[in-house]
This record gives sequence, structure tokens and C-alpha cells, in this order.
Amino acid sequence: MTLPLPPRRSPSPLPAFALALLAAFAPAPALVAAEGPESFDALDRSYGGQVRPLMARFCLGCHSTKEKAGDLDLEAFAKLDEVRKAPGTWRKVAEQLASGEMPPKDEDQPAAAERDALKGWVARYLKAEAYANAGDPGPVVLRRLNNAQYAYTLVDLTGHDYRPTRDLPADSAAGEGFTNTGDALVMSPALLGKYLDAAKRVAAHAVLLPDGFRFANGDTRRDWTEEILGSIRAIYARHADAEGKVPLGKYLAAAFEARTRDAGARRELAARRGLNPRYLESLSRILDGGPPSPILDPIRARWKSAGPADLPPLIAEIEGWRNALTRFQTVGHMKPWMVPVDPVVDREPIRLKLPESPKGREVVVHLAAGGAGPGRPGLVVWENLRLARPGRPEIALRDVRAIAQGMAARHAKVVDSVVPCLAAAAEALAMKGGVDRDALSKKHKVDPAILGAWLDTLGIGTGRSPGLDLFTGRLTKAGGQDAAAGWGSNETPLVVANSSDETLHIPGELKGRGVVVHPSPTLRAGAAWTCPKAGDYRVEARVQHAHPACGNGTTWRLELRRGAVQISLAEGATAGPGVVPAGPFGPFPMGAGDLIALTIGPRDGNHACDLTAVDLVVKADGDGGRAWDMAREVSGDALAANPHADASGNPGVWRFFREPDGEPSGLSIPASSTLARWLDAPGEAGKEYLATKLRRLLADGPAGASLADAALYRKLTTPGGPMIPATPSGRPVLDESPWGLPPKAFGPGAVADGIAPADMAVRGPHSIAVRIPAELAAGAELVGSVVLRPVEGGAEVAQARASIGAPPAADGLRPDAPALASGPAARERLKRAFDEFRAWFPAAVCYAKIVPVDEVVTLTLFHREDEPLRRLMLDPDEAARLDRLWTELHFVSRDALTQVEAFTHLMEYATQDGDPRLFEPYRKPIHEHAEAFRKELLAAEPRHLEALVAFAPLAYRRPLAGREARELRELYGRLRSEELPHEEAFALTLARVLASPAFLYRLEASPPGVKSAPATDWEMASRLSYFLTSSAPDAELREAAAAGKLRDPDELAAQARRLLKSPKARRLAEEFACQWVHIYKFDAIDEKSERHFPAFKGLKGAMYEEAILFFADLFQSDAPVRALYDADFTFLNQALAEHYGIPGVAGPGWRRVDGVRKYGRGGLLGLSATLAKQAGASRTSPILRGNWVTEVLLGERVPKPPKNVPLLPEDEASGGGLSVRQLVERHSRDVKCSGCHAKMDPYGFSLEAYDAIGRRREKDAAGLPIDARARLADGTEFDGLDGLRNLLLGSRRPDVERQFVKKLLGYALGRGLMLTDEPLLDDIRRRLDAEGGKISTAVDAIVRSRAFREVRGASPAMADVH
Repeated sequence: MTLPLPPRRSPSPLPAFALALLAAFAPAPALVAAEGPESFDALDRSYGGQVRPLMARFCLGCHSTKEKAGDLDLEAFAKLDEVRKAPGTWRKVAEQLASGEMPPKDEDQPAAAERDALKGWVARYLKAEAYANAGDPGPVVLRRLNNAQYAYTLVDLTGHDYRPTRDLPADSAAGEGFTNTGDALVMSPALLGKYLDAAKRVAAHAVLLPDGFRFANGDTRRDWTEEILGSIRAIYARHADAEGKVPLGKYLAAAFEARTRDAGARRELAARRGLNPRYLESLSRILDGGPPSPILDPIRARWKSAGPADLPPLIAEIEGWRNALTRFQTVGHMKPWMVPVDPVVDREPIRLKLPESPKGREVVVHLAAGGAGPGRPGLVVWENLRLARPGRPEIALRDVRAIAQGMAARHAKVVDSVVPCLAAAAEALAMKGGVDRDALSKKHKVDPAILGAWLDTLGIGTGRSPGLDLFTGRLTKAGGQDAAAGWGSNETPLVVANSSDETLHIPGELKGRGVVVHPSPTLRAGAAWTCPKAGDYRVEARVQHAHPACGNGTTWRLELRRGAVQISLAEGATAGPGVVPAGPFGPFPMGAGDLIALTIGPRDGNHACDLTAVDLVVKADGDGGRAWDMAREVSGDALAANPHADASGNPGVWRFFREPDGEPSGLSIPASSTLARWLDAPGEAGKEYLATKLRRLLADGPAGASLADAALYRKLTTPGGPMIPATPSGRPVLDESPWGLPPKAFGPGAVADGIAPADMAVRGPHSIAVRIPAELAAGAELVGSVVLRPVEGGAEVAQARASIGAPPAADGLRPDAPALASGPAARERLKRAFDEFRAWFPAAVCYAKIVPVDEVVTLTLFHREDEPLRRLMLDPDEAARLDRLWTELHFVSRDALTQVEAFTHLMEYATQDGDPRLFEPYRKPIHEHAEAFRKELLAAEPRHLEALVAFAPLAYRRPLAGREARELRELYGRLRSEELPHEEAFALTLARVLASPAFLYRLEASPPGVKSAPATDWEMASRLSYFLTSSAPDAELREAAAAGKLRDPDELAAQARRLLKSPKARRLAEEFACQWVHIYKFDAIDEKSERHFPAFKGLKGAMYEEAILFFADLFQSDAPVRALYDADFTFLNQALAEHYGIPGVAGPGWRRVDGVRKYGRGGLLGLSATLAKQAGASRTSPILRGNWVTEVLLGERVPKPPKNVPLLPEDEASGGGLSVRQLVERHSRDVKCSGCHAKMDPYGFSLEAYDAIGRRREKDAAGLPIDARARLADGTEFDGLDGLRNLLLGSRRPDVERQFVKKLLGYALGRGLMLTDEPLLDDIRRRLDAEGGKISTAVDAIVRSRAFREVRGASPAMADVH
């Protein structure tokens, strides 16, 4: 039957009986919710009898089949059967009735009782419909992973975030407002292509290992190698420093503190101090006692009695032994890094360097010996001790006393005769012919021997020409330049001249008509002018580094040489490109054959880039001022001869030579010394004054003298030199002499027989002081040896030391000297003691660099040396991990193959600059190792493929079907058959897995028939995991699925509780909670005015992080739902705390801060992210915030605003004296707007104390006071955020809890809620009331529900209802 459409008319009152009937017909909403569903027969009767007539009067005028306003045809619902076919339509009718929007305001309105009757019937019908199909799981859709799920799944599969969604389009929200809603997750060919590209990028990070593969952060072999190196270094760094050494001082300090504690206390102490507990325990044990050891026993004895002040020297002694028992060497050529050193000898060489310039008149040397073990030292024999000095005869220690006595007598004679001897020397210098030494000695009444020594020192009348090692090899076209020629060979040293006027580069700069020399590491290169005729001459020189772009410069000397005498004129060093001038010097007399020599040497032994330009100019003081210029006279025809004639044809004037670098071999008179000045002095008076001064120097010693005179003193008084010969006096040696030792201390008979005449035997421990005159000691070295002879009752081991100053007294052996063993057995016992010490106190525990850089061309690409670390510190698991990392390093880096290339380079390098035969023995093992590695690579390929097949179930989140495994193997095989390398074929097959539907979709199969059926265990694992962690099931969840446990609701609930407490609950916070409250991806928004809020850009990331941490904490701590609003804590760093005005938070780290409600924070209402998101770009918006509270938190629908609504000012300062609140209130007076605004604006007004980026304020930007008081349409009043919170958790608590549960359920199911979900919502609300309102209760109820655990049948009995 079709009801007639009533004419539109004004409302008229109903008869009283009709109103009473309708009132009785419409039960209270609470009763509807509390009671069970009404039967459909009863609903059918009331629909035809009461509801349909009301619809005809108030609804069908617009919503008829003909009019169909809003695309709604209510006329078609003639009977309840038609109504039941479209329950979704009636849910919309219920919303319209609840909001009061229908009928429109300008149409006839039903009386209140009539409206309640309609609302009541619709509510009862919908409830009946909901319960009729309660638990319907909903439609089975092709559910693609959304971007977050895709990214998180790959993170959990690979362990890395490769940002795989960076090229994917953003997901759309649907259903209950979430991006995981299946209906919105569409796929297109273009999107599938992007997924394939992303899969290839991810697959490029797969690292093939010996037994499988894993994912790395990088995507190149170098990246993978560096990552493995980083992992190995991380293990090393946990226990050792950058040099691979352990902080022994820290360990010993901790062991000292824990000496009286048990093992548990020591472990606790180690953890507190960041030390390795195993090593600390081992050290404590070995220091407390152990087998006898000549090394450890003295340390143990001191350890047991040590106080805090004794610890540093004890640590120093142990460190000393560590350094003494191991040496380090380069490893680049396949050698070990740490080499054991066993400082035990049968005979110990003695080499004690004595001071170059002793302070005082003597040097005291101590000869000391001590024993180790229970006995005392046996017979210590000091063998052939003597003083050695380069170029001087050696002096036996037994002769020191006699020689010192003779030197003293000679020294006195020399001092007394200085002035007359130098007067005689001056006279000799003036002689043109030969010198009659006897006549001069008689004339000046001096000792002929002493005068002869002075004349020899000064090179007077010797008649000897200085000998030079001249270059003989000829150089042509040096550096490929035709004009560059000289003397030497292709190796340094050499001399080259430029015959052209152009500057040449050979390399290094050779100026036109210039001369350059180049020294070697050990030889100086020199140029000398030979005096052709006796006379007085002046000299000057210039030196310039010719290759300043590299190298460290050179040293130079300018000397006058007479026979063996070298008189230094000047010396120095080059640095940079500047010219270094020397002179002019003179005039000084020279005899025919005397030399002016300019030599160039390497600086610090480094001769690289040492090409040096030199020039030497000599002028005669008489003879018309004749001049000689080396560069001008030699450069034109350098190869004419060596020696080279001068410009006048005098033969052999210019000489080019080489000589050892170091101190001059003859007597060198220091420049500016008194004797050098005496030589230069022109007059007799000047020479006499300087002679007197020289006498005082020799009489008083060098104390207080200039450096040049101090050096001169040493040269003149050096024993064995020309002035003071190192010979005994010839008189009896005085017993009371303080020098040396008595002669009777040496040789046989004094202590033992069989002792050589120059040896000294001493029994037992001793320390003998030997005083040596400063003149004998200066620059000398005490050399000899010492042995330990076995004697009955004596110790088998001893140590002997020769030292300047008394040696430290100590019991037992010390690390600063080798140990003497009396025989092979003692030697072996001592070596075992050294081994034991090294085992417990290794010099280093690992080669932490791993990559050697100590050779120009290295053969060892990665050097492993960590046995002490593994043995002393690592537990079995960590040691196994370290071993695996090293295996992976060699496999991934392929260093066995790279080593072949390195060997080839090394051989090329050695062929050029060395002897390649030294490396030839490495050839065979290197190539054999490479070949073995190639076989290993081939053998690993099947394992890689099987690992990939085993990986697929993890990606697919279920076991593979047999055909799927077969298809993967076949795909790989086809790729290899197309000649793709193994690695490429593997990567493409892996990409296929990561782009397959089984990975990209959460596929579920509908059971046949009408009824729903439980999801499989694997489907349940995915449902639960993607609900709570937005990712694939973890290992525990997979294990439960494999065991068939997830169909048990209790097991499912237990797994849900576990996941809620895991760190991955952060994902639920972001993906669910942040989407729910509309702040998802808040850190990416860019809609705030930088002019108004410049701080926002730097704070938005912190605002978002606070929200995520807050929600995650609520989920993990099993908080009640009300804590979403009334929590009195938040998470802050310093920047956000300052934004909030909360003190006491310093630094960038995040921490939980309690008691924040007194600062206007706490709960989601106080989060700056929610406050800022629901605000404008430059001002607050009570409308946005009010609408957010109404729709998002309370779940009430607000109609869309009408078109052409006037806009409010853009910022608060543009309000014309009105606040934002006042502007909104004025705007809301419009009758079209007032209804909705009255419903939502009060909520927004209560949050006006927070600006557009969530800061608290008392005035707005225009300086107007803030009014946060609010009044709802029903008269309810509240004030500010606290008032709003109290309202929501008071009278509106059922609504906010139901809204939270509704959103959580919609997110869990990944779809919009249906009418059939209403009973479940009711059930969850009842459980919340009964069980304390905890969030976990809602989660538990959801995962136990049929909607979550079941899959709808392939032929459902009802239409989808959303």
C-alpha cells in the first residue's frame, strides 16, 4: 500500500491521546541500550502502525520516490522487509534525527514526542539488526599494505630503514579515518612499478655471506666491507682502546679495590667501571698467587702489601714488562703485529752513551748486578769494558786511572804553554817557505811535542793536501735536458750544471748558468775551491733549496780545510725557496792546496727533494784582486774534467766530491770560537789577547763559555786528540786516585781464576761506582759485555746494568735490562716465565686498526690478531660472533682476489726500487689462496638460493606452498641461463619476493558458504601484528602460529599483551593514536606563519615526538582510557620544556616529566601538537578546536558549513579591537550557523588560553585578555582546559570512551564500523566499566571478538553495512 503524500503545511498540535500514545511508544534511549533487541515482528507492527504515518507527514514530502531529496527515497520502504534491505540508510536517518537537522527548520516540525517516537523506533530497529548479525567480520577485501606497514615490514625484515616509500604516493584515509582501511588501499600498474623499483633498491642491500645472506645499510661491496669492519671494531672498542690495548691502570685499580671481595662483587665493580669482568677476575686471581715465577713473584709480593700510594709504581713496573717482552712490527707484508721478545741472554752487550758535554769535572758510571729467585747472583764477569769514541783509540777501563793521571800532567803543560805556542804558530803562519819546528820550539822555549800538536791542529806546515772522494761518473741530459750535465750517477749524490741561460726543471729548478747538488741519505755532496797559490783570501757562498715544493730542506757547511784540519766558517739549513748567503769571510792566509769546501747534506736523514743550488766565490786579497766564481767558470763545460780548471787555466781548482754525512773526520775548529778568531786576528796584539783568553778557557774549563768555545774545549782536550794523547803517564799509578778502578780489580786471581786481563769479576750483588774524567767521558761510549758464570749456591739468573747515576734498588728482575742466564736450562725456565707474563698481561689484545697502512704497497688487506682478546675477555657467544664477522669480512670483501692484484703491484714497485726476489716466496700461497676462494664462491651459490627460499616465508608471513618455492628456484635458474651473474640473479629473485602479491597484500581466503569461519593461525598472526605493530609477525608470534596456538583466544590475548608492552607499541601510538587525533605526520606540516611563529619550525618535530612518546607510554603501561585526558605527565626535552615554561629539563634527551598539570599540560588536550594542528596559520581557531572535540573526541557529527561563510581576520591583531572569541561569537549569531556553533564553539573557547602553536597565554597577540569560559546549549558551564577535561571525563565519559573504542576497533579491523559491530562496542564499554577502564581491556575484547578472529563466508547472508 502506498501512503498519500501530505501537502506541506504548518505544524498543528496532536490530540492529547495521540501524544500520550507516542510517549508510551518511545522508550528512553537508556532502556533501549540496556535491554535486549526487540523482535522484528514487533518492530514490523509498530513500523506500519505508527512510524510509517509519521514519515508520511514529515518526511515523504521531500524524500519520496519522485522528489528523492538528498538522494534519499523513504517512500520505497513500505514494509519492514524493505527497511531491512538497507540498514545503512536507516543509520543515516538516525544521525539526522539525532542532530535535529531533519525536518529542515523551514518545514513542518514534529512535536517532541513524535520526534522521540521516530528516534526510538529507528534505534530499536538498528539494534535488532545489529544483534541479528552480530560478530560479522565484514567484507573480505584485497588488503594492500599501506605505506607505514610496508616500511615497517621491510625494517623488521632487513633491520634497516631504506625509506622504501619515498617514491610512493601518500595513502588516503577511509573507514574510521585511518590509512589502513582496506577499501582505500588500491593498486595500479604505475604503483606496482614503483613497488618493483623499491624492491630492487632493497634487494641491492642484500649481502651474500658464506652460508646465506643478510641486509646491510649500504648497497656496494665497499659499504658492506666497511659495515663489517665497523662491527668488528665495535667489539674491539668495547674492550680495548684505538691501539688495541687495555687500560691496565684501570683494571689494576679495580682489582686493588676488590682484593678482599668475592667474585660477584668484582663483577659488579667491573660493570660499574665499564671493565671486562672476565679479565678483571683473571687479573685478581693471578696477582693473588700462582706457580712460581721470577717475573710475577716480586710483583705479587708487592701487590699483597701495597697501599694506595704503591699502586702507580707497581702499574709502571707491569707496563714496563709488557713493553719489554713484546715488540710491534709492520704487518702489511703478511707478518704478525706482536712479536714476543725474550730478553734473556748468555752474554749481554754493554753500550752506555756518556754525555757529550758533561756537567762538572767527572762522569760517574755505576756497574750493578742483582739476582732473581731464592739464591743470590753467581759470578758476574764484566768483560773488556772500554771507552770508545769515533776516530779515537779505545781506552780500556782498567787503564782509565793511569791515563787520567797522564792526561792531567799533559793538560797542565799545554795550559802553561798556550801563549808562547800560539806566538810560534803565528810566526809559522807568516813564513812563505817551510817551517822548522825545532827552531821555533827553541826560540819560544816550548815543548817541541806540544808546539807540533798546535801546528798540526792549525794545519800549519803539514804539507798535506786534504783528501776528497771525487765524483767519477759522468751525467748527461740530466732530467732529459740537453743543457744539464754533471757528475755522479742516476742515484744520489750528484752535481749538475746548466750550460744554458734558461731555467731548467730536472725536476727541481736549475737556473741558467747555475750549479745544483743533491745529497743521498748518508752522503753529503760538495764543491771545493783549491788554493792555487799561497796568499790571503776572502770567500762567500750562496745556498738555495731548488725543490721547495716538497722535501724538508737541507743542511750546509762552509769550511776552510788544511790537511786534516777543518776550520768551520759557517753552517746552517735551507728552508723554503729563499737564498741563504754565507760570508764574506777573511781575509785569512791559505797555502797552496788548501781548500774552501761547501757541502750539502740531508736534513734528518731525509733526502727526498733535496736538490740545492750552490755557488762559491773566492777573491784574492792581493794579486790584483783576482776572483774565482764557480758557477760562471764551471757551468759552460762541467764535464771537461773533475777536478776542473779555473778560468785562467790553473788545473784542478774546482773539485766536486762526496763524503759521509755526520761530524767531520778531522779536527774541526768551530766558527766564532776563540781559536777561530785568533786565526782571523790581523795583528800581533790581537792574537796575543786571544791566546791569553784561550789559556784561561783550557785552565778553567768550559763552564760559562760560549757554545763555540765549549765545543773547542772538547775538541782540544779530547783524549787521543792532538793536544792531549790518551796515554798513561809512565809513572806509578797512585792508589788514592779517584779515577777509574784499581788495576788489581781486573784479571785473574782477585775473585776467580780464568778471568782475562781486561775483565773484572764480581761475586754476589754489587753496585760499583766508576769515576771517569769529563775529558775522557765527553762524547764517548762505554762498551763491553757481561756474563753470568754458574757457581755453586749462586742464582741461575741475574741482571747487570751499566748506568750513569745509581741504579734503583729492587728485588728480583726488572724490565729495563736483559736477564743473564747461567745455562740453557735457566734460559728455558726464564722464557716460560716470560710466556706466562705475556699470557696475562699482553702488550695489546687486538690489532684494532684491522686495515694496515704501514707499507707503501700492502699485501695484507685485513690483519687479524686478537687471540688475547678472545682468550681473556670474550665469552663464547661474543667470540663466535667475532669469528663469524671475520669470516664474513673475507667473503664479502673478496680480499683473497684483491691480494693477487696487490701482489702484482708490489712486484712492479719492487722491480723499480728494490729486490723483487724478497717477495717471490709469497707468489704461490697468494695465488693458491685466491683459487681456493673462487671455489668457495661457487660452493656458496646454492646456499644463497636456499637462504632466499627460506626468507620468502618471512616476507609472505606464512609457510610457502610447494609451487612457490619451486617457482623461485626456477626464476633464478632462468636468470642464470640468460648469463646473468649469480649476484644479479639473486638480487632480481629477491626483488620478485618483495614485489609479489604475497608480500604486498595481506591475503585471506574466504571460507565457502554463508557462515564465517575462524581465520588461520598465520592470518591471525598477521592481523594481530599489523594491528599492534604495523608490521609482520615477530619470531614469537610466528612460533605460536606454527604451533597452531593462535586460534585459542587466550593465547591471542596473551600475545596482544606482550606486543603492547614491546618497544613497537610506539608504532601503534603513531599509526593509530596520532591518526585518530588528527596529528599524523605533524612534523611534516608547513602551515604556520613564520612571521608570527618563527619558533614553530624548530619545535614541530619535538611536538610530534612528545605526542608519540605520550601515547606509547599509555599503551605500554596498561593505563586506563581516562589517562588519555587526565594524565599528569608528559615527555619533554629542553626545547619543548622551555616552550611550555616547565623548569628543570636540560639537554636534548627525552625524559618523562611528572606533575605537568600545574603548568597547563597533561593528556592529549595539553599537547602542543593537537593545539597547534587545530588552529590557523597565524591565529587560534575556536571553531576548528571545537569541531575537533565534537567530532574526534566525542564522535558527534557536525554538518558541513554552508557556502559563502564570511571569513574571519587572518591574525589576532587585525580584529578591530575584538578578540578571536568575540569575532567568532559575532559570526555565530547568524541563524544559519548558530545551531552548529552553539554545539561546538564552547569547546574551542575553553582552549583559547593556548595560542596557535600551543603556548599558554593570558593575552592574545593584540593584547586583549583571554576569556576561556564556556557555556553549552544545555546550560553546562566550564572554564579552560581543566574545565573541559572534567566535563569530558564527567558527564561525557561514556561518549569519549565509546569514541576511543570505536576508533580503536575500526583501526584493528582495518575498515569502517558496521551496524553489526555495535554489540561489540557495547560489550567493550561494559568491560571497561567492570575492569577499571584500561586500554588493554579494550584491546583484549577486540582480539577475542569474532569480528577480529573470523573471516566472512564467500556468500554472506547480508549486504555490507558501513
